[in-house]
Amino acid sequence: MVREETPVHFLKVFGCVAYIKQVRPHLAKLDDKGIKVIFIGYQDGTKAYKFFDPEAARFYVSRDAIFDEDARWN
Repeated sequence: MVREETPVHFLKVFGCVAYIKQVRPHLAKLDDKGIKVIFIGYQDGTKAYKFFDPEAARFYVSRDAIFDEDARWN
């Protein structure tokens, strides 16, 4: 009997710091393209993650993210 392993490579530490890609129009070449946010969960029905930006009090849903699982928001 062959046992299939459940993939867990996409699981991240809840509450860790992440950086998501900014996609607003007319972004200049040397402007910051990343937003520092907090990882808060997974989007239902998709492969996207949910994030919260406490400075702007705004929620984001994105698949393009870099996670810093050892860092916490101060």
